Amino acid sequence: MWKLPTGERHSREAYMLPNMEATVSLHYAHMRTVEPNWSYPVHYHSLFEINWVLAGKQLMHVNGMPIAQETGDILLIRSGERHRSEVQGGEEMSYFCLHFDIGEARFRRRMQHTNTVVFPQGSGIARKLYEPLGKLLEMTRTIPQAADPNSHIRVLSALFELCSVLGDALEEEGTAADTPSSSRLPVAREMARMLEEAAENAASASEPAVLDDAGGEGRTVERIAGRLGFSTAYCNRLFHEAFGLSPRQYLSQVKLQLAKRWLLDLSISVSDIALRLGYRDIAHFSRQFKRWSGVSPSDYRKSLM
Repeated sequence: MWKLPTGERHSREAYMLPNMEATVSLHYAHMRTVEPNWSYPVHYHSLFEINWVLAGKQLMHVNGMPIAQETGDILLIRSGERHRSEVQGGEEMSYFCLHFDIGEARFRRRMQHTNTVVFPQGSGIARKLYEPLGKLLEMTRTIPQAADPNSHIRVLSALFELCSVLGDALEEEGTAADTPSSSRLPVAREMARMLEEAAENAASASEPAVLDDAGGEGRTVERIAGRLGFSTAYCNRLFHEAFGLSPRQYLSQVKLQLAKRWLLDLSISVSDIALRLGYRDIAHFSRQFKRWSGVSPSDYRKSLM
């Protein structure tokens, strides 16, 4: 982690925001109008999903539980939940759907453990969500796929606003479900910190290629579990309960975040970034980065220029 001089000498008064970093992702945001016989098959993913019925009625099955949505109802689907949907009522249905994630552990934990997943039309949380969701819906209609960087920033700004409103609303409602006990939660937090540290220090790790493949990531998780004094299976279960994703998925998010940050610095070559992240093969790093983000490191860097 880079550091700046504190400048505290002869300083009389100062205010500071905490240091922060978060990987944000938005996938498959779309608005669609469908016929009465439309349905979508069962599936699941590690992202959070919001489904907003704009007109008509929808029946969503989440982990086998049927949830009926009418016009204006908003549904939150948590990471890892199996779900499918179909039209109800014999008429056309329109909906807006987006899949998103933010690599901020406390936000993820709050989202993953909320008891409230349906926000009916006109409810307190729904009214708060309509504005940021409306902005994203309008952008979905007007911003092309090959948008300019400023358009991307506006979309991400609206997504951050949505997450902020949703997080505040859930906290006000006090809708937390059962979470890992106070004695176990610090273990999950410490594991997250150690995973971040492992990604930062990959290039100087004692084991070569410590993070450069799925096996390497698995060994990193095993090593951290051993340092904490627990089995890998226990740590995997505890981490998933706390954050809604596995330690290896979290490690991949951290690596992507670091790679994107370093790609902003044109003085650092792609091969150096690969080395910093523990990859001994630049081609392997490029393939992995494209798997994570959909573009190669070089194309991602070009998109920022």
